[in-house]
Amino acid sequence: MSRSAECQAQASVNPAKRCDAGPVAEPEAESVLGRAVHPSTKFETPWTWSGCIIGCSYLLLLVVTAFLNATFVLWPLTLLCWTRILSIRSCRSVFRFLEDKYFAMLSGYLEFVGGVKIVMTGDEELQFDPQEHVLLICNHRSEVDWIFFWNLALRLNVHDRIRVMMKSIIRYAPGVGWTMMLLQYPYINRNWATDQDRLTKVIQSYKYVDMGTWLAMFPEGTALYDKTLKKSHKFAEKQGEARWNYVLQPRVKGFELCMDKMDPDYVVDLTVAYPELMEGVRPSPVRFVRGQFPTEVHMHVQRYHRSTLTKHKDHMGQWCVWSVIVLLECFSDEISG
Repeated sequence: MSRSAECQAQASVNPAKRCDAGPVAEPEAESVLGRAVHPSTKFETPWTWSGCIIGCSYLLLLVVTAFLNATFVLWPLTLLCWTRILSIRSCRSVFRFLEDKYFAMLSGYLEFVGGVKIVMTGDEELQFDPQEHVLLICNHRSEVDWIFFWNLALRLNVHDRIRVMMKSIIRYAPGVGWTMMLLQYPYINRNWATDQDRLTKVIQSYKYVDMGTWLAMFPEGTALYDKTLKKSHKFAEKQGEARWNYVLQPRVKGFELCMDKMDPDYVVDLTVAYPELMEGVRPSPVRFVRGQFPTEVHMHVQRYHRSTLTKHKDHMGQWCVWSVIVLLECFSDEISG
């Protein structure tokens, strides 16, 4: 049995016993996997003016379109909704129409203009009912991982309903941050005392209207860098847990809250990988502006129905750890880290 097959076979095992694969040996910095864990600008190719034009055009498309939508459509519709002139359902129907066109445009730009190739494995042909609620969890290799959620969603025809859990600071970003705030993206401050109430209220608003929502989150909390990896190792040692080299130790409180309050019909486990990481090149916002988009984005998708997860409800945190850590480590020979 291949290593990949072994990983997939573990899906039927009790989550409490899944995390017995053990961490892999720490890779040397100059090895292939070492460059994937510790990328450096010294491995990057020089930028070009033509690339900068493509990258800046994408940024303008992202920001300007979001600004216009927020100013002339989303704010007025939100006010009409607050004054009860327009129903919440009607308002959200308009929002979803705009999201459909906006994110299809951005995703198409990345693939057809930016040259990004999306490679999907796992449960590739999935169908979802418009009223179904889905919790999407993903590993976090760079700050731009979330941008490619819509490339995946476009293939599943759900790109009009994704809400990504974001850092609170992003709400102040002109255009983009305002739009996300009006569309009720959950913002977190990494303060559980306040984040818990905020997440609960946002999730309740999703369930208030009979329209399916995809809530996407990164259980790791932040992207994997040398600094964050060292902190993760210290945290694991403090907790008496194994150290992992290709993923940060997941924080499961947020996941458990989302499972409890949202009660999703499905959990989609997404593993994102970039072959360029094997060469020591990390995707980043700066590279996006330069037009240096990833040449390929690999996505391994697995879907779990509510009925499969209900029997493990007493140890959902352990299930989350397995999904994020063990599966990614098992596939480390085949993906970029």
